[in-house]
Amino acid sequence: MSETNAKSGKMKGVIGFVLSLVSIVLGGWVISALWAAAGFSTGAGAAGLLLPIGAVVFSAMGMSASKKAGEKRGLAIAGLVIGIIALIYLAIVVAGLGAMSAVGGALLENSDALQDAMEGLEDLENFDY
Repeated sequence: MSETNAKSGKMKGVIGFVLSLVSIVLGGWVISALWAAAGFSTGAGAAGLLLPIGAVVFSAMGMSASKKAGEKRGLAIAGLVIGIIALIYLAIVVAGLGAMSAVGGALLENSDALQDAMEGLEDLENFDY
């Protein structure tokens, strides 16, 4: 194999490793920020899963290219393992946010006490001082 292919495999492995570290450290924050910014949409939170998916893909490509070139694959393997762990962790976070949205929405729709409180606030808005 040529040296360019070997460096390409190493570079993909390094990119996968860095993406996996970023996703495990900042992934929860990214998902919650996207979730809140999009009006608590679970689909927007799921967009935060793109980072660990990219980490797994780059690590796998780097591992394959490094193996073909006969180079060391340490960072690619580490990126793959950390990326898979981050993907599982963040999938649980997205599922939890989705469940929280569903339960919160159901509580808001069925709460008579909350509706009474909202009506009381509306009465205060119309009150002349």
